[in-house]
Amino acid sequence: MHKKQLSGKAEKDNIGHYLTTKNDNIYHGLGLSSINHAVVNYHGQMDITDNDNLFQVIVVMYGSYSEKAG
Repeated sequence: MHKKQLSGKAEKDNIGHYLTTKNDNIYHGLGLSSINHAVVNYHGQMDITDNDNLFQVIVVMYGSYSEKAG
């Protein structure tokens, strides 16, 4: 779980992805998409909540089973 106090409401782009709060958005703002990619690959769950000035991400990873493992 990760919590972050924001000075204002979390902003999203036109398709609903959260935008970085850092000034240098070229080298920042990749974190949530990278985490989501891992969550999908390992059949996990990611829950993002932004209420008032609190931004929270909860990730649960279940793992993946391969036919080659055994």
